[in-house]
Order: sequence, then C-alpha cells, then structure tokens
Amino acid sequence: MSITLLYQSTDLTAASIVRCGLLRSFSAAQVNDCKFDSFESTTNSPSQIYVLINPTESDRRVFSTLAKQGRKIIIFGTLEAQFASEVGLEVEPLDA
Repeated sequence: MSITLLYQSTDLTAASIVRCGLLRSFSAAQVNDCKFDSFESTTNSPSQIYVLINPTESDRRVFSTLAKQGRKIIIFGTLEAQFASEVGLEVEPLDA
C-alpha cells in the first residue's frame, strides 16, 4: 500500500506536519510527496490513498479523477464552498 500527499507550494509546513504524522504509522517508502501542479493522475496511479491539503478549485480535476478510479481520498485544510458542494461535503465556519 502507498499513500500520496498532494499539496500546494504554499502549504509546505502543513505538508511536513501531515507527512510526519503518516510516518508514525507507515514506512517512508509508503509515503510519497507531490505538489498538485506536478501531479498527473493517470489510470495507473500507484497509490491507493491520497491525502489532499487545501485543494483549490483548480485541483478539482485531480479529485474527480482519483474518485473515479476508486481511490481513498482524505482532505485536510480549507475547501472552497463550490468544490465542497460538488464532492458532497458541507463547509461550516469554525467558531473562534
């Protein structure tokens, strides 16, 4: 089993934190890092699990492709309301 962590260049800190958390349960060989802008989701994507950090509207294509392939998808961070609605999620503001 392998896990791919997808993130924006602006989310390096968050990606590092999530990666460290994953490495508590999985080996380094099982956890792959990739930025959204360099990821190509082909039908032969090697990972079974994808962790998306702060996916944007432009990353919806990646999400849709992975979902159609039956991959497990975990989303951390913010999600734009339109994107959330289309993937069947509700976005609620956090109380401070």
